Amino acid sequence: MTITLTREEAHQVLDALESCYDVIDWPADGETPQDDAAKVLHAKLSAPEPVPTGFIRTLVKVHADGTETWTEEAFYTAPPQREWQGLTDEDRQELAAEQYGWEGLCSAVEAKLREKNCAPNI
Repeated sequence: MTITLTREEAHQVLDALESCYDVIDWPADGETPQDDAAKVLHAKLSAPEPVPTGFIRTLVKVHADGTETWTEEAFYTAPPQREWQGLTDEDRQELAAEQYGWEGLCSAVEAKLREKNCAPNI
């Protein structure tokens, strides 16, 4: 299941995580799941918001008194960029377990990265 947060909601979650530092005694190594979540939220929120190139207006309803109700949806020239997905330790172990020559290993790594980062129809 995918849940989408608005920027405002993400800021609220980040504020809540950071306020827990004052209440909960987390390990001092700085590598807790809470730290990881806070880092991800900081990175996402520091990225600039995409700027719409235009808007699509759609007529929803014409009322009896002659007034109209419209919706407006922004559109963008390029889709938002996905974050690069590298190889995990599990991916590396899986690739290392196979018997490849150098060229075969390079092809297998390339195929795995393409699988993780490209749209299904590419």
